Amino acid sequence: VLNRSPAYLVHEIILVDDFSEDANDCQLLTRLPKVKCLRNKQREGLIRSRVRGAEAAEAGVLTFLDSHCEVNKDWLPPLLHRTKE
Repeated sequence: VLNRSPAYLVHEIILVDDFSEDANDCQLLTRLPKVKCLRNKQREGLIRSRVRGAEAAEAGVLTFLDSHCEVNKDWLPPLLHRTKE
């Protein structure tokens, strides 16, 4: 997301760790700019984890991606343009 999105369009990236086995995975990624990590104290599942991330978000527009998703070049501007319309 950071490499394929215009920096001015990304306010923050919030990763929600749903109590994975290695708590350090998410924390290591916070070394990247704009990345925040939230770790659940127990398994909460997809929807509760997304709600938790949304509650922590500061931006006006949110995009949810699963951890296995990879965005393509220029994916964000058209999406935000449609949202603005």
